[in-house]
Amino acid sequence: MSATAPASAFDSRAGAAPALPTPTPRPPPPGGAGATRAAAPERFGVVLLAVLVAPLVGRPALAAESPPADVFVRAQIDELADVLTGGAPNRFEVLRARVRAVADFDGFAAKALGKTWGTLAAEEQQRFKTAMQGLLESHYMNKPGAIFDKNKVVVKEATPKDGSAAVRLTLKRKDVDVGVVVKVHPGPGAWIVDDVVIDGLSLLEDYRSQFQTFLKKKTVAELIAKLDAKAKANLGKKN
Repeated sequence: MSATAPASAFDSRAGAAPALPTPTPRPPPPGGAGATRAAAPERFGVVLLAVLVAPLVGRPALAAESPPADVFVRAQIDELADVLTGGAPNRFEVLRARVRAVADFDGFAAKALGKTWGTLAAEEQQRFKTAMQGLLESHYMNKPGAIFDKNKVVVKEATPKDGSAAVRLTLKRKDVDVGVVVKVHPGPGAWIVDDVVIDGLSLLEDYRSQFQTFLKKKTVAELIAKLDAKAKANLGKKN
């Protein structure tokens, strides 16, 4: 894996609509040139879609029987990995359904679009949510076996703060260890993820920044088309 800055959500080609900009590069992580950042599909698949379990709003009381935050995150990752290694003929369909059942695609879409979300009609909001979900799914369904590998995800510890917690992980890759922080707050019977930060970069803020820049010159309809095109391209690389 070569050293690279965090990837943009989109690619640009001659004659195509402008790609969303790559976020401002951050200082290299500790460890020198070999300590590179995770590629976009791995960043979204391993953590974001493995542990998003409820709407990213509200702070209801955590049920007494709920596990500690780090144990909860570990369990979510392991369960998805077990689906893939179980050998069932329909394991990819089961994986997709399981992630859809636990991931708050609607909440992520609304927060990623920011203030523009409230200006859209309900029908356009739905089109954007569908496109955003398709893009996120395309990241982890491209190479699910490489993403959901519980033997390469080390859950280190949870640091509590004001009832919430930050769970530190390490993603073990062939030539690099990637540091991750999963920020969670208590929900009814489970932990709820506020954000995932990888090498100091918030995934939610990353997308929001890219979308805001894109919409300065383009329309929401064009953004939706771009999301759809990128999702199809990702899935086209499968195998």
